[in-house]
Amino acid sequence: MQRQGLYSSMGLFVIWNANHYAMIRAALVPDQYQRIIRDGQDVGYQHIVEEFEPNPKSPEESILRIGVRSRMMPTPQQQWDTETWMISSVDRKHEHWKTAARGADNKGQLIDSFSQVGTSDEQTKAFAIDTTPDANNGSLDPDHDNNTLHRGPLGQGNVDVATRRTLEATTTHQKTELSPFKVDVPVFYVPQAFSYLLPELLPLKPKTYMFATFVPTTPAGGGVTSGGNVMSRYMEVLPVQHVKLRDQEFDAIPVTDKLTLEGALTTYYLSPEGKFLGSTSSFTEGDKTTLIEVVPTDSQTLDHIWSRPDLSRPNEPTGADDEKSSLTPSLP
Repeated sequence: MQRQGLYSSMGLFVIWNANHYAMIRAALVPDQYQRIIRDGQDVGYQHIVEEFEPNPKSPEESILRIGVRSRMMPTPQQQWDTETWMISSVDRKHEHWKTAARGADNKGQLIDSFSQVGTSDEQTKAFAIDTTPDANNGSLDPDHDNNTLHRGPLGQGNVDVATRRTLEATTTHQKTELSPFKVDVPVFYVPQAFSYLLPELLPLKPKTYMFATFVPTTPAGGGVTSGGNVMSRYMEVLPVQHVKLRDQEFDAIPVTDKLTLEGALTTYYLSPEGKFLGSTSSFTEGDKTTLIEVVPTDSQTLDHIWSRPDLSRPNEPTGADDEKSSLTPSLP
């Protein structure tokens, strides 16, 4: 499954680059809203902005921008407001993302906060070959999975001249800066903006895919001990099925999604034209299974469901070229 998924993903990258990135541009929805429903009850919403900034002189340097403003209420006494911008060159060689999250009690008093700034950049450089057998030769080992361009002798040892992508993330929990995260990622890594769009970026024909993606810590999940990690992500496009999702029935193309082979299953439902129709996720803790549904909606519906929802556009990140700068949203 891993080998076939990797072959499919490498072929997909070629498709993304074709026709001036037409597949990527066609997948974008400029302005959209989504309901987040847990076991039949609304617990949050999202306002998503998707943009493409063309660069006529250097098309590969055109910019993909994804902004998300979300609100989650994991309990009636706790509310998380989050803003994220994920920005990537369309050739996926350079990215940065910024997230700011604020947790408050039911009186609006701050109880927790979280922010993260991350980058990844692709470079061609020389590095020494370690000839010691790798006891942890896993699928995410960059020494085995990146594109090696040349190998040759240097002094008494060997070097590789290879294309490497280095990912760095700086995370702050409340006023404490966590240990910086830095790692070389494999060639099948996808930037945050692409990872967010992946269900809409897959050809809708049955096939399996494997990617590597950075998974940030979710502050609403109950504490922050690290900024996140690079993980394998397995996706499969299934044949058309008749689907019942909440109060609707329709024919849809399911796309299954798991972080690691043993991870929880999320299923996205897309129309034959590639339109997002909704998703379901199941999580089991002990004897309890929780169902999360995400469904498209509009601002009028969210105004009716929520008291004074913040449906504005996510605030623009500041200092986009400075990975140490902060995203400074006007979170409620």
